[in-house]
Amino acid sequence: MNGIEFLGLVLRYATIKQLTLPSFAQEESFAVITVKNIRVLSKLIGWSYDTTHKYVALFCALGFFVKGRRQRQVEFYFPLDSYVPPESLAALDNLIAEYRPKVRQSAQQVKTRFLLYFSSPQTFFDKMGVPGELQPMLQEIRQLFQHEGVDSKKQQNLLVQIAHVVQRVLPSKQFETVDTAQKSLPPQHIQFCRPGKQRTSPPSDCHLRAMQAH
Repeated sequence: MNGIEFLGLVLRYATIKQLTLPSFAQEESFAVITVKNIRVLSKLIGWSYDTTHKYVALFCALGFFVKGRRQRQVEFYFPLDSYVPPESLAALDNLIAEYRPKVRQSAQQVKTRFLLYFSSPQTFFDKMGVPGELQPMLQEIRQLFQHEGVDSKKQQNLLVQIAHVVQRVLPSKQFETVDTAQKSLPPQHIQFCRPGKQRTSPPSDCHLRAMQAH
């Protein structure tokens, strides 16, 4: 299951409308999905409630869906004319911080892919929390991939994995370094610390690759 499959399923129940929504500067075409609630939507597309809720939350966080209510119904507006990447990923960060583990994991994967597609390499590494001193190494890895003829999609997947490894391993390495340094000191010197919108082209598969979270 992925974002493109989810979108294809829900659009079967959409109605095309011309609307002016508060977050859009002018009237645009939307595919409007109207349901009583997410549980009803999950039954329509044949997915579990948890999985459907996860993708709805991710689509809303990234601006693929605009959520509204009308006459005790929930409406999801999918813009057909253009996709505007959000200026802030605060909504996605909220999913990572507040939601259940499977949603958090998917949101982190989506955030990584989103930054990879819509950010410069340096911005991507910055927002992934990669220390500046390690970024030249990762840039050289990217150049090596290009020199070896690795296709762009595979490059992106590998860089995502490398970024995850750096995020996972670096803190423990830092602690190991501190611990090693402390062990080399005489006992009296050891100290203990407490843990403490610019428009883009119409929505396409390229835009939705960021949603291919597992």
